[in-house]
Amino acid sequence: MQITVAERRTIYHTIAMEENQEAEAEQRYQEILERKCLVELAKEQAQDVAVLRAEVERMRMKTFPALGQFKHS
Repeated sequence: MQITVAERRTIYHTIAMEENQEAEAEQRYQEILERKCLVELAKEQAQDVAVLRAEVERMRMKTFPALGQFKHS
């Protein structure tokens, strides 16, 4: 009887450890996917910021042109 209980306990712990490892692997996978999405979002936002900065500079130059452009030859 003791052997059977010990065997069942060992089997139970082994299964529990495997399930825990699977859960940890799934959690790590989800974290990787989330990070990938966040990195892509950051890249898109950086591109948007670059476009907006260029637009601001274009509008600034339109409103306040550089004096160097008007030098007479």
